[in-house]
Amino acid sequence: MKQSLTDYPGQIAAVLFTRGCNLRCPFCHNPHLLIKPGRSETVTQLPDEDVIDFLHERRGFLDAVVISGGEPSLHPDLPLFLRKVKEMDYLIKLDTNGTNPVMLNEILSEGLLDYVAMDIKAPLEFKSYQAACGKLGSEDFFNIRSSVQLLLQASIMVEFRTQ
Repeated sequence: MKQSLTDYPGQIAAVLFTRGCNLRCPFCHNPHLLIKPGRSETVTQLPDEDVIDFLHERRGFLDAVVISGGEPSLHPDLPLFLRKVKEMDYLIKLDTNGTNPVMLNEILSEGLLDYVAMDIKAPLEFKSYQAACGKLGSEDFFNIRSSVQLLLQASIMVEFRTQ
Protein backbone atom coordinates (compact mmCIF):
# COMPACT_ATOMS: atom_id res chain seq x y z
CA MET A 1 0.00 0.00 0.00
CA LYS A 2 1.20 3.49 -0.77
CA GLN A 3 -0.07 7.00 -0.09
CA SER A 4 -0.90 9.29 -2.98
CA LEU A 5 -1.91 12.85 -3.73
CA THR A 6 -2.74 12.06 -7.37
CA ASP A 7 -4.71 8.79 -7.53
CA TYR A 8 -7.89 10.37 -6.13
CA PRO A 9 -7.91 14.01 -7.28
CA GLY A 10 -8.24 16.48 -4.45
CA GLN A 11 -7.85 13.83 -1.74
CA ILE A 12 -5.04 12.22 0.22
CA ALA A 13 -5.45 8.54 -0.54
CA ALA A 14 -4.06 5.17 0.37
CA VAL A 15 -3.64 2.99 -2.71
CA LEU A 16 -4.06 -0.77 -2.42
CA PHE A 17 -2.80 -2.89 -5.30
CA THR A 18 -4.40 -6.30 -5.81
CA ARG A 19 -2.70 -9.23 -7.53
CA GLY A 20 -3.97 -10.94 -10.63
CA CYS A 21 -5.46 -9.78 -13.92
CA ASN A 22 -7.51 -11.55 -16.54
CA LEU A 23 -5.98 -9.53 -19.41
CA ARG A 24 -2.42 -9.53 -20.75
CA CYS A 25 -1.90 -6.04 -22.12
CA PRO A 26 1.64 -5.59 -23.49
CA PHE A 27 1.68 -2.02 -22.15
CA CYS A 28 0.67 -2.96 -18.58
CA HIS A 29 1.93 -0.54 -15.92
CA ASN A 30 1.92 -3.20 -13.19
CA PRO A 31 3.10 -6.47 -14.79
CA HIS A 32 4.61 -7.57 -11.46
CA LEU A 33 1.05 -7.93 -10.14
CA LEU A 34 0.14 -10.58 -12.71
CA ILE A 35 0.05 -14.15 -11.52
CA LYS A 36 2.32 -16.22 -13.69
CA PRO A 37 0.93 -19.41 -15.26
CA GLY A 38 1.83 -22.52 -13.28
CA ARG A 39 2.26 -20.72 -9.94
CA SER A 40 0.07 -21.66 -7.02
CA GLU A 41 -0.92 -18.13 -6.03
CA THR A 42 -4.62 -17.36 -6.11
CA VAL A 43 -6.60 -14.15 -6.16
CA THR A 44 -9.36 -15.24 -3.84
CA GLN A 45 -8.67 -13.08 -0.80
CA LEU A 46 -7.64 -9.52 -0.10
CA PRO A 47 -5.15 -8.88 2.75
CA ASP A 48 -7.99 -7.79 5.00
CA GLU A 49 -6.96 -7.28 8.61
CA ASP A 50 -3.54 -5.69 8.04
CA VAL A 51 -5.03 -3.19 5.62
CA ILE A 52 -7.99 -2.44 7.89
CA ASP A 53 -5.58 -1.81 10.80
CA PHE A 54 -3.47 0.47 8.57
CA LEU A 55 -6.58 2.47 7.61
CA HIS A 56 -7.82 2.70 11.22
CA GLU A 57 -4.48 4.15 12.29
CA ARG A 58 -4.61 6.83 9.57
CA ARG A 59 -8.19 8.05 9.98
CA GLY A 60 -8.18 11.81 9.99
CA PHE A 61 -5.01 11.94 7.88
CA LEU A 62 -6.24 10.03 4.82
CA ASP A 63 -9.43 10.95 2.96
CA ALA A 64 -9.78 8.11 0.49
CA VAL A 65 -8.82 4.57 -0.45
CA VAL A 66 -8.04 3.60 -4.03
CA ILE A 67 -8.30 -0.07 -4.97
CA SER A 68 -6.20 -0.81 -8.04
CA GLY A 69 -4.36 -3.72 -9.51
CA GLY A 70 -4.11 -6.01 -11.40
CA GLU A 71 -7.87 -6.30 -11.55
CA PRO A 72 -9.60 -5.89 -8.15
CA SER A 73 -12.93 -7.35 -9.31
CA LEU A 74 -11.31 -10.80 -9.61
CA HIS A 75 -11.46 -10.97 -5.81
CA PRO A 76 -14.84 -12.35 -4.71
CA ASP A 77 -14.40 -10.74 -1.27
CA LEU A 78 -14.04 -7.21 -2.72
CA PRO A 79 -17.60 -6.13 -1.72
CA LEU A 80 -17.03 -7.26 1.90
CA PHE A 81 -13.71 -5.44 2.03
CA LEU A 82 -15.28 -2.26 0.59
CA ARG A 83 -18.05 -2.38 3.20
CA LYS A 84 -15.42 -2.39 5.97
CA VAL A 85 -13.58 0.54 4.41
CA LYS A 86 -16.82 2.48 3.89
CA GLU A 87 -17.73 1.96 7.58
CA MET A 88 -14.61 4.01 8.39
CA ASP A 89 -16.03 6.92 6.33
CA TYR A 90 -13.37 6.81 3.61
CA LEU A 91 -14.10 7.83 0.05
CA ILE A 92 -13.48 4.82 -2.23
CA LYS A 93 -12.18 4.77 -5.79
CA LEU A 94 -11.97 1.61 -7.90
CA ASP A 95 -9.58 1.25 -10.83
CA THR A 96 -10.90 -1.47 -13.16
CA ASN A 97 -10.62 -2.96 -16.63
CA GLY A 98 -14.41 -3.43 -16.70
CA THR A 99 -14.51 -7.19 -17.25
CA ASN A 100 -16.77 -7.86 -14.24
CA PRO A 101 -19.96 -5.77 -14.66
CA VAL A 102 -21.91 -8.03 -12.27
CA MET A 103 -19.61 -7.15 -9.36
CA LEU A 104 -19.38 -3.54 -10.49
CA ASN A 105 -23.17 -3.28 -10.48
CA GLU A 106 -23.36 -4.90 -7.04
CA ILE A 107 -20.90 -2.52 -5.39
CA LEU A 108 -22.37 0.52 -7.15
CA SER A 109 -25.89 -0.48 -6.06
CA GLU A 110 -24.73 -0.75 -2.46
CA GLY A 111 -23.24 2.74 -2.58
CA LEU A 112 -19.74 1.42 -1.84
CA LEU A 113 -17.98 3.51 -4.50
CA ASP A 114 -17.49 7.24 -4.86
CA TYR A 115 -15.33 7.17 -7.97
CA VAL A 116 -14.53 4.62 -10.69
CA ALA A 117 -11.72 4.87 -13.23
CA MET A 118 -12.08 2.36 -16.05
CA ASP A 119 -9.27 1.75 -18.48
CA ILE A 120 -10.32 1.69 -22.12
CA LYS A 121 -7.57 -0.32 -23.78
CA ALA A 122 -8.54 0.24 -27.45
CA PRO A 123 -11.48 1.30 -29.63
CA LEU A 124 -14.57 -0.60 -28.48
CA GLU A 125 -14.41 -3.07 -31.35
CA PHE A 126 -13.61 -6.72 -30.62
CA LYS A 127 -10.57 -7.25 -32.86
CA SER A 128 -8.93 -3.97 -31.76
CA TYR A 129 -9.54 -4.76 -28.10
CA GLN A 130 -8.29 -8.31 -28.51
CA ALA A 131 -5.09 -7.06 -30.16
CA ALA A 132 -4.53 -4.56 -27.35
CA CYS A 133 -5.20 -6.96 -24.47
CA GLY A 134 -3.40 -10.08 -25.63
CA LYS A 135 -5.98 -12.33 -23.97
CA LEU A 136 -9.62 -11.48 -24.50
CA GLY A 137 -12.64 -13.64 -25.19
CA SER A 138 -15.93 -12.45 -26.60
CA GLU A 139 -17.53 -12.70 -23.14
CA ASP A 140 -14.90 -10.38 -21.65
CA PHE A 141 -15.45 -7.92 -24.49
CA PHE A 142 -19.23 -7.99 -23.96
CA ASN A 143 -18.62 -7.43 -20.21
CA ILE A 144 -16.38 -4.43 -20.92
CA ARG A 145 -19.06 -2.83 -23.08
CA SER A 146 -21.64 -3.55 -20.36
CA SER A 147 -19.44 -1.86 -17.74
CA VAL A 148 -19.09 1.22 -19.95
CA GLN A 149 -22.89 1.46 -20.20
CA LEU A 150 -23.29 0.91 -16.47
CA LEU A 151 -20.79 3.64 -15.63
CA LEU A 152 -22.32 6.09 -18.09
CA GLN A 153 -25.50 5.86 -15.99
CA ALA A 154 -23.77 5.99 -12.59
CA SER A 155 -24.34 8.92 -10.25
CA ILE A 156 -20.76 8.97 -8.96
CA MET A 157 -17.51 10.33 -10.38
CA VAL A 158 -16.45 8.26 -13.40
CA GLU A 159 -13.31 8.50 -15.49
CA PHE A 160 -12.59 6.56 -18.67
CA ARG A 161 -8.83 6.35 -19.19
CA THR A 162 -7.03 5.61 -22.43
CA GLN A 163 -3.38 4.80 -23.04
